[in-house]
Amino acid sequence: MRTKKLYEKDSYTLSFTATVLSCVPTEKGNAVILDKTAFFPEQGGQYADKGSLNGQNVIDVQIENDEIVHYVAVSFLAGEQVAGTIDRTTRFVRMQTHTGEHILSGVIHNLYGYDNVGFHLGDGYATVDTGDPLTKEKIARAEEEANRIVWDDRAVYATYPSLEELKTLSYRSKIDPREGIRLIHIDDCDVCACCAPHLSSTGQVGLIKIVSAEPRKKGTRLTVLCGSDAYENYVRTQSLTQEAQRMLSATPDTLLSEIKRALDRLAEKEKEIKSLKVACALSSLSFDSATTCDYAFIKNADPDVLRAVAPSVTTENIRVLLSEKDDLISYVVFSSDADVRPLVKDLNTAFNGKGGGSPTFAQGKISAKKEDVSAFLKNY
Repeated sequence: MRTKKLYEKDSYTLSFTATVLSCVPTEKGNAVILDKTAFFPEQGGQYADKGSLNGQNVIDVQIENDEIVHYVAVSFLAGEQVAGTIDRTTRFVRMQTHTGEHILSGVIHNLYGYDNVGFHLGDGYATVDTGDPLTKEKIARAEEEANRIVWDDRAVYATYPSLEELKTLSYRSKIDPREGIRLIHIDDCDVCACCAPHLSSTGQVGLIKIVSAEPRKKGTRLTVLCGSDAYENYVRTQSLTQEAQRMLSATPDTLLSEIKRALDRLAEKEKEIKSLKVACALSSLSFDSATTCDYAFIKNADPDVLRAVAPSVTTENIRVLLSEKDDLISYVVFSSDADVRPLVKDLNTAFNGKGGGSPTFAQGKISAKKEDVSAFLKNY
C-alpha cells in the first residue's frame, strides 16, 4: 500500500495536506489515491470517514487492490497538492462507540470468557455478537463494569508488535498473526487487534448503554450506544417518560403501575365492546338458505366477532358468516357435523382468498364484492 495512514498514528488528526498519486474516473466518481491520508476507509465493521478534499465532498473511502481509494465528484491531477478535512463530529462519535465496544467486549471476555464473534458500527449504534448466550444478569453486570472502566479514565493506545512479540502476548483477535498487526490496549481491561481510530482515554467515551439483547446463533447480539449517542437516547427516553407521566398523572415510581392499570381498563372495555358487537350481530342475524349452506352478512364485523358469533348458531348444516370491510370480505365457515373444507377451498379459489381450518371450522379473507359472493354461495 502506497498511502501512509495518518489515522493510525493520531486519531485526532482532522486536517492534512497530501500529494495526488493518481486520479481515475469511475462510475462511482473519481478514484483518488494519495501519498498519505487521515481518512479511515470502510473496513472491520466500520464505515468510512466523512469529509472533503479541497472543499469537495468525499463520497466514500474504500480499500481496493491494497490501495486506499477516495471517491470524489471532481478530478485532480497526479502530483497536485490537496487539503483534506475530516468531519470532526462523525469521527469523534465513532471513536466513542468503537472504544466503548472494545471496553464492553473486553469486560465480557474477562468476566465470562466469551468471545466477540461479530461487530458492526452503524451511525448512532453498534452491535456486538457474543459466542455464547448472555443472561439478563450477566449483561447488567458487564454494562456496570464497562462504565466503571470509563469513569476510571484509563489510557488507550496502539502498539505494533513484531511476530516474535505477538507470540508472547495475549490479545483478542480473529486475525492470523503477521507483521504490522496493530493492537489497541486499554489499561487493565483489553488488548485487541484493530485498524480503526480510537480515543486516547476511556473517560472520553462518557457512557456505555446496552439498549437491547437478542439471541443470535449460539450467542447473543447486543445493541450498544456510547457517548453522545447514549446521551441523546437518554434525553429522548427521558422526554417520552415525562410525557407519559403527565398523561397518566404518575410519578417515576408509579408510572409502571399506572400503565398497567390503564391497559387493564382498556382490555376490560375492549371485552365489553366485543360482547356488545356480538349481541348486536346475533339480534339482527338472518341467514339466507342455499343448496349447500346457509349464509349471512354481518355489517362491519371484525373476524373475532364472526368467530364469537359462530358457536351460538352452529348446526349440522354448513353455515357461512361474512363481513365486508376495508375492500375485503372476512368469513367463517362452520358446522357441527359436515366437512366445511371443500367449500372453503372453492371459495378461496373463486375469489383469490386465503384461509383454512379444521373439518368443522375454517376462517379466512377473500377479495370480492358482496353480491358476487352471494351469487356464488346460492349456486354452489
